[in-house]
Amino acid sequence: MPISKKRYDLYPPLTQILDSTNILVEDGSFYRSTGLAFGSIGQFAGQHEIIEDIVVRNIAAYDNKYFAYVKTWTGVVQGTPPNGGGAGLGYLRNVSLSNSMAQNSLQAFYITQCNSYSGFTGQCDTSKFQISDFSIDTVAGTLQTDVVASMQCSGAAPCTGISIRDVVFTANTGATAKQYLCSNVEDPDGFECTGKAPQT
Repeated sequence: MPISKKRYDLYPPLTQILDSTNILVEDGSFYRSTGLAFGSIGQFAGQHEIIEDIVVRNIAAYDNKYFAYVKTWTGVVQGTPPNGGGAGLGYLRNVSLSNSMAQNSLQAFYITQCNSYSGFTGQCDTSKFQISDFSIDTVAGTLQTDVVASMQCSGAAPCTGISIRDVVFTANTGATAKQYLCSNVEDPDGFECTGKAPQT
């Protein structure tokens, strides 16, 4: 009698996406991870996802790659889920991170809209997933580089309402970290972009 094998390479369209809204994260400590993650999102073509009304405060992070980061798939479908995808829709908005510290991070904050199937690169300006009203206030610590934030937003849906205020990090050189790398960030509030974000 032949052995039946389940097929995991066929993924029917999703009929429901579970959104993330009205979430409070506070009074926690995080160790040796990639950081507080928003994503990855926008993986399923044509599906609409929402991340909204998120408050993060009083957090201590130790030896994480980032204090916090946002990651969306590109607007181009490459491969199939679970390891491929793209062209999802929706938005992330009204997120607040405050009164926290991060020690020995690579950099503090990171946004990329370049996520794609393994081996594919580029298409960073194609995502229509909208990131807006993201506030970072009163966060301090130490970094392995002098890059406080790298924000590679999509040209098809630029980031708006990004606010970074009262943020002080010391780089591994002992100097104050001052680099803010930006692509497609409209009207930054509380900081000045010092260069372009890498497409990673």
